[in-house]
Amino acid sequence: MEFNKRAIVVVIVVLIFVLLSVGRLVYWQCFKAEDFRFLATNRAIRVQYLPGARGTIFDRNGVAIASNDVTYDLSCVISKLRLDSVNLRYYRRKLSRCYSDKLRLKDDMFIAVEERETRIAELTTRIDHIKALISTLIHKSPTVSNISRCLQIDHTALSDSLVKAFNRVAKGWEYPWSSIVVFRNIDSELALQFATKFSFQQGWEISTSLRRKYTFGEP
Repeated sequence: MEFNKRAIVVVIVVLIFVLLSVGRLVYWQCFKAEDFRFLATNRAIRVQYLPGARGTIFDRNGVAIASNDVTYDLSCVISKLRLDSVNLRYYRRKLSRCYSDKLRLKDDMFIAVEERETRIAELTTRIDHIKALISTLIHKSPTVSNISRCLQIDHTALSDSLVKAFNRVAKGWEYPWSSIVVFRNIDSELALQFATKFSFQQGWEISTSLRRKYTFGEP
Protein backbone atom coordinates (compact mmCIF):
# COMPACT_ATOMS: atom_id res chain seq x y z
CA MET A 1 0.00 0.00 0.00
CA GLU A 2 2.83 2.33 0.93
CA PHE A 3 4.60 1.42 -2.33
CA ASN A 4 1.52 2.36 -4.34
CA LYS A 5 1.36 5.74 -2.63
CA ARG A 6 5.01 6.40 -3.45
CA ALA A 7 4.45 5.38 -7.06
CA ILE A 8 1.46 7.69 -7.33
CA VAL A 9 3.51 10.57 -5.87
CA VAL A 10 6.34 9.91 -8.33
CA VAL A 11 3.92 9.77 -11.25
CA ILE A 12 2.28 13.03 -10.17
CA VAL A 13 5.68 14.75 -9.83
CA VAL A 14 6.74 13.51 -13.27
CA LEU A 15 3.47 14.67 -14.82
CA ILE A 16 3.83 18.11 -13.23
CA PHE A 17 7.39 18.37 -14.55
CA VAL A 18 6.29 17.29 -18.04
CA LEU A 19 3.37 19.75 -18.04
CA LEU A 20 5.64 22.58 -16.91
CA SER A 21 8.17 21.72 -19.61
CA VAL A 22 5.51 21.53 -22.32
CA GLY A 23 3.97 24.79 -21.12
CA ARG A 24 7.36 26.49 -21.21
CA LEU A 25 8.02 25.23 -24.72
CA VAL A 26 4.60 26.44 -25.87
CA TYR A 27 5.31 29.84 -24.32
CA TRP A 28 8.67 30.09 -26.15
CA GLN A 29 7.29 28.90 -29.48
CA CYS A 30 4.02 30.84 -29.53
CA PHE A 31 4.57 33.98 -27.50
CA LYS A 32 8.33 34.61 -27.67
CA ALA A 33 9.02 33.39 -31.20
CA GLU A 34 9.39 36.90 -32.65
CA ASP A 35 11.84 37.92 -29.93
CA PHE A 36 14.03 34.87 -30.49
CA ARG A 37 13.87 35.35 -34.26
CA PHE A 38 15.01 38.97 -33.84
CA LEU A 39 17.91 37.89 -31.60
CA ALA A 40 18.93 35.19 -34.08
CA THR A 41 18.97 37.51 -37.10
CA ASN A 42 20.93 40.19 -35.22
CA ARG A 43 23.76 37.90 -34.14
CA ALA A 44 26.52 39.14 -36.40
CA ILE A 45 29.90 40.81 -36.37
CA ARG A 46 29.63 44.56 -36.38
CA VAL A 47 32.30 47.19 -36.91
CA GLN A 48 31.46 50.38 -35.05
CA TYR A 49 33.83 53.36 -35.19
CA LEU A 50 33.82 55.53 -32.09
CA PRO A 51 35.14 59.02 -32.84
CA GLY A 52 37.34 60.59 -30.19
CA ALA A 53 36.02 63.81 -28.73
CA ARG A 54 38.21 66.89 -29.21
CA GLY A 55 38.62 69.39 -26.46
CA THR A 56 36.65 72.63 -26.13
CA ILE A 57 38.61 75.82 -26.75
CA PHE A 58 37.74 78.96 -24.80
CA ASP A 59 38.87 82.52 -25.31
CA ARG A 60 40.21 84.69 -22.49
CA ASN A 61 36.65 85.70 -21.53
CA GLY A 62 35.57 82.09 -21.05
CA VAL A 63 33.49 81.95 -24.23
CA ALA A 64 33.69 78.66 -26.13
CA ILE A 65 35.03 79.38 -29.60
CA ALA A 66 35.43 75.74 -30.68
CA SER A 67 33.35 72.86 -29.36
CA ASN A 68 31.85 69.53 -30.37
CA ASP A 69 28.39 69.12 -31.86
CA VAL A 70 26.59 65.76 -32.09
CA THR A 71 25.22 64.96 -35.56
CA TYR A 72 22.95 62.12 -36.66
CA ASP A 73 23.66 60.07 -39.78
CA LEU A 74 21.74 57.37 -41.62
CA SER A 75 23.83 54.21 -41.92
CA CYS A 76 23.26 50.79 -43.45
CA VAL A 77 24.75 47.33 -43.01
CA ILE A 78 24.75 45.72 -46.45
CA SER A 79 24.85 42.11 -45.18
CA LYS A 80 21.64 42.66 -43.17
CA LEU A 81 19.87 45.02 -45.56
CA ARG A 82 16.43 43.95 -46.79
CA LEU A 83 14.63 45.87 -49.52
CA ASP A 84 11.14 44.47 -49.85
CA SER A 85 11.39 41.07 -51.60
CA VAL A 86 14.75 41.73 -53.34
CA ASN A 87 17.52 39.25 -52.54
CA LEU A 88 20.41 41.72 -52.28
CA ARG A 89 22.81 39.05 -51.02
CA TYR A 90 22.47 37.14 -54.29
CA TYR A 91 23.26 40.21 -56.40
CA ARG A 92 26.13 41.25 -54.11
CA ARG A 93 27.80 37.85 -54.38
CA LYS A 94 27.26 37.77 -58.12
CA LEU A 95 28.80 41.23 -58.56
CA SER A 96 31.70 40.39 -56.23
CA ARG A 97 32.44 37.27 -58.24
CA CYS A 98 32.54 39.28 -61.45
CA TYR A 99 34.92 41.85 -59.93
CA SER A 100 37.14 39.05 -58.61
CA ASP A 101 37.25 37.26 -61.98
CA LYS A 102 38.05 40.50 -63.78
CA LEU A 103 40.90 41.29 -61.40
CA ARG A 104 42.28 37.76 -61.73
CA LEU A 105 42.21 37.92 -65.54
CA LYS A 106 44.15 41.18 -65.58
CA ASP A 107 47.01 39.50 -63.68
CA ASP A 108 46.88 36.20 -65.60
CA MET A 109 49.85 36.07 -67.99
CA PHE A 110 49.14 32.53 -69.20
CA ILE A 111 46.20 33.55 -71.37
CA ALA A 112 46.56 35.04 -74.82
CA VAL A 113 46.18 38.80 -74.95
CA GLU A 114 43.19 38.75 -77.32
CA GLU A 115 41.37 36.11 -75.29
CA ARG A 116 42.07 37.96 -72.05
CA GLU A 117 40.77 41.25 -73.45
CA THR A 118 37.66 39.54 -74.80
CA ARG A 119 36.86 37.90 -71.47
CA ILE A 120 37.53 41.14 -69.59
CA ALA A 121 35.17 42.98 -71.96
CA GLU A 122 32.48 40.33 -71.33
CA LEU A 123 32.92 40.65 -67.57
CA THR A 124 32.76 44.45 -67.82
CA THR A 125 29.48 44.20 -69.72
CA ARG A 126 28.12 41.77 -67.13
CA ILE A 127 29.21 44.05 -64.28
CA ASP A 128 27.53 47.07 -65.89
CA HIS A 129 24.34 45.04 -66.37
CA ILE A 130 24.25 43.90 -62.72
CA LYS A 131 25.02 47.43 -61.46
CA ALA A 132 22.22 48.87 -63.62
CA LEU A 133 19.81 46.22 -62.33
CA ILE A 134 20.76 46.91 -58.69
CA SER A 135 20.44 50.66 -59.23
CA THR A 136 16.96 50.21 -60.72
CA LEU A 137 15.83 47.96 -57.86
CA ILE A 138 17.09 50.39 -55.22
CA HIS A 139 15.65 53.51 -56.90
CA LYS A 140 12.24 51.82 -57.25
CA SER A 141 12.23 50.34 -53.76
CA PRO A 142 9.23 51.43 -51.64
CA THR A 143 11.38 51.02 -48.51
CA VAL A 144 13.93 53.58 -49.70
CA SER A 145 11.11 55.89 -50.74
CA ASN A 146 9.44 55.65 -47.31
CA ILE A 147 12.73 56.25 -45.49
CA SER A 148 13.57 59.30 -47.60
CA ARG A 149 10.07 60.66 -46.97
CA CYS A 150 10.35 60.07 -43.22
CA LEU A 151 13.75 61.79 -42.98
CA GLN A 152 12.77 64.50 -45.49
CA ILE A 153 15.78 63.87 -47.70
CA ASP A 154 16.09 63.59 -51.45
CA HIS A 155 15.07 60.13 -52.66
CA THR A 156 17.50 60.12 -55.60
CA ALA A 157 20.43 61.22 -53.44
CA LEU A 158 19.71 58.48 -50.88
CA SER A 159 19.34 55.84 -53.61
CA ASP A 160 22.59 56.89 -55.30
CA SER A 161 24.45 56.80 -51.99
CA LEU A 162 23.06 53.34 -51.25
CA VAL A 163 24.13 52.10 -54.69
CA LYS A 164 27.66 53.41 -54.06
CA ALA A 165 27.79 51.67 -50.68
CA PHE A 166 26.59 48.42 -52.26
CA ASN A 167 29.25 48.70 -54.97
CA ARG A 168 32.03 49.38 -52.43
CA VAL A 169 31.10 46.23 -50.53
CA ALA A 170 30.95 44.21 -53.75
CA LYS A 171 34.46 45.42 -54.67
CA GLY A 172 35.80 44.46 -51.26
CA TRP A 173 36.53 48.03 -50.18
CA GLU A 174 34.12 47.73 -47.24
CA TYR A 175 33.14 44.76 -45.08
CA PRO A 176 29.56 43.51 -45.58
CA TRP A 177 28.93 43.71 -41.83
CA SER A 178 30.35 47.22 -41.38
CA SER A 179 28.10 50.22 -40.86
CA ILE A 180 28.32 52.55 -43.88
CA VAL A 181 27.01 56.11 -43.73
CA VAL A 182 24.69 56.84 -46.66
CA PHE A 183 23.35 60.25 -45.55
CA ARG A 184 24.74 62.78 -43.08
CA ASN A 185 23.43 65.57 -40.87
CA ILE A 186 19.90 64.40 -40.15
CA ASP A 187 17.68 66.47 -37.91
CA SER A 188 17.45 65.02 -34.40
CA GLU A 189 13.62 65.01 -34.38
CA LEU A 190 13.49 63.20 -37.73
CA ALA A 191 16.12 60.73 -36.51
CA LEU A 192 13.90 59.94 -33.53
CA GLN A 193 10.89 59.44 -35.81
CA PHE A 194 12.91 57.09 -37.99
CA ALA A 195 14.05 55.04 -34.98
CA THR A 196 10.40 54.70 -33.94
CA LYS A 197 8.82 53.90 -37.32
CA PHE A 198 11.56 51.77 -38.92
CA SER A 199 12.91 49.85 -35.94
CA PHE A 200 11.74 46.61 -37.63
CA GLN A 201 13.75 47.29 -40.80
CA GLN A 202 16.94 45.24 -40.70
CA GLY A 203 20.16 46.83 -41.93
CA TRP A 204 19.17 50.45 -41.26
CA GLU A 205 20.28 52.48 -38.26
CA ILE A 206 20.88 56.00 -37.03
CA SER A 207 24.51 56.56 -36.04
CA THR A 208 26.02 59.52 -34.22
CA SER A 209 29.20 61.42 -34.96
CA LEU A 210 30.96 64.48 -33.62
CA ARG A 211 31.34 67.59 -35.73
CA ARG A 212 33.53 70.54 -34.88
CA LYS A 213 31.45 73.65 -34.14
CA TYR A 214 33.03 77.11 -34.32
CA THR A 215 31.19 79.96 -32.62
CA PHE A 216 32.60 82.69 -34.87
CA GLY A 217 32.76 80.70 -38.11
CA GLU A 218 35.32 78.41 -39.68
CA PRO A 219 38.96 79.43 -39.05
